[in-house]
Amino acid sequence: MMHYGHCNALRQARALGDQLVVGVVSDAEITANKGPPVTPLNERFFHYFMCYCSIISLLLKIAASRMFKEDLKIWSKEDFGNALIRKARL
Repeated sequence: MMHYGHCNALRQARALGDQLVVGVVSDAEITANKGPPVTPLNERFFHYFMCYCSIISLLLKIAASRMFKEDLKIWSKEDFGNALIRKARL
């Protein structure tokens, strides 16, 4: 469950650098500091995974659109992968 405080923390983190390390806090740690967790650990992992997949999907779409705007040739699998990495600077 993401709320304004989480979004604001991500916005502030962006101003501090180019990389973000994300962790998932255990139920025991949440219970010790805040009381029983609202969302169980397995659901928190699932939310993290889905956000990660969404971000990767978005980056691939951006990279592909940049690549095909510049060059509309047919790519082999190897050429496509190499071009995607080169064009997206991944």
